[in-house]
Amino acid sequence: MDLEDELNRLFHDERLDMRVAPDAETHVVAGARRVRRRRVALMSAAGVLSAAVLAGGAFVLARPTPPSNGIAQQPTLPIETTSSPTPTGAPSSSGPTESSTRPEVQAPSAGTSRPAAPTAGTRSTTPPPSATIPSPVGLAILGPSGVGRMRLGMTEEQLLATSQVHSPERSSAGCALYTSKTATGTVHLSADKTVVAFAFTSGVVTPERVTIGSPEEAVRAAYSGMTGNSVRAPGNANATYEFTFIGGKVSKIALVAAQQSECD
Repeated sequence: MDLEDELNRLFHDERLDMRVAPDAETHVVAGARRVRRRRVALMSAAGVLSAAVLAGGAFVLARPTPPSNGIAQQPTLPIETTSSPTPTGAPSSSGPTESSTRPEVQAPSAGTSRPAAPTAGTRSTTPPPSATIPSPVGLAILGPSGVGRMRLGMTEEQLLATSQVHSPERSSAGCALYTSKTATGTVHLSADKTVVAFAFTSGVVTPERVTIGSPEEAVRAAYSGMTGNSVRAPGNANATYEFTFIGGKVSKIALVAAQQSECD
């Protein structure tokens, strides 16, 4: 058997025949109708959309163009005129006058209250500055035993450990004189190398608020037991304050130990 005969046998085999369903025609016709309805619906929707687009364009074109300055124009209303005559020389009542638009400035009347000048009988509520003792703000307190960390009776080593003095200015006969860093003044050491006195010309104040520049009468009022220009330091029976006065005011304050050796 050749190839042609084999192909003929296969083509005539009943098992390869395709059988048509009895209602195949009905299904085909129904499918064609569905396709036709869909096409009609799509065409209708496209027509409605086209009509809407055309209507919107016509509306935009029909809108009036606003003025270029962005301000809507108001219709012009007729102006009513009155037949009443205007007096000669009088301003017209058709618009506001200058006197009605300009704010009126009134000069202060005689009854207007003003700050009264202080009279001779008026007492000032601000207390006058102290005429006796300057303010001690920023001043080092020169107390009955010393100033800062420095004290009477300290040894030279202890004094140098405070770091409140400069190098000695003068050393003679075993005595030493140091310049203070705490205020403008000096620290005196005796021959036995102990602190025996402090002397300041500015920058200190006593606990009784006496400082450089205090009047002499204020100092004597603060220390009622003064003898000459010195007084025992309150709180230390072994030390005295010594004041130097120039022109009736304190120019120097010294704190001196009661027992000390002489130094050149």
